[in-house]
Amino acid sequence: MFRNMKHDRCRISVEETGNYLREENWGVLSLHGDDGFPYGVPMNYVWDNGSILLHCASGNSHRLDSLKRSSKVCFTVVPEHKLDRQHWTTVYTSIIIFGTAELITDPTEKQSAMRAFMTALIPEKLEEAIQSCDPGKPGLVMIRIRPLFITGKQN
Repeated sequence: MFRNMKHDRCRISVEETGNYLREENWGVLSLHGDDGFPYGVPMNYVWDNGSILLHCASGNSHRLDSLKRSSKVCFTVVPEHKLDRQHWTTVYTSIIIFGTAELITDPTEKQSAMRAFMTALIPEKLEEAIQSCDPGKPGLVMIRIRPLFITGKQN
């Protein structure tokens, strides 16, 4: 179902991939957008127990409309990149996750996901952030991506 990497020598280990996903907090969520166009949106994320957690607001949301259309997503993280002009290449590390996304609707689970998200991103203001983000608010949306296939690459 998923393609093999063209240059296997560039593959990074599962352990390294997991380390990068835990250390980083920014990636691009790609969805099936409007009128058949792909839609990629940069987002903060948290790697939590083998899943990606995302936070967004509801309302007139391209993201949420796209997720209603299809739960199949791709999430890309590029922890390192640098142009090497001398060798006409880019030195990089990238991780691509193919998976399915779901809205977290259970209030207890939503609270837990929000706590994990805030703990990872703003631990110094955790309690203040948790109090301002009531999981019962209808506008607060938490999304979980369950990976089906993860690949990491370095050049």
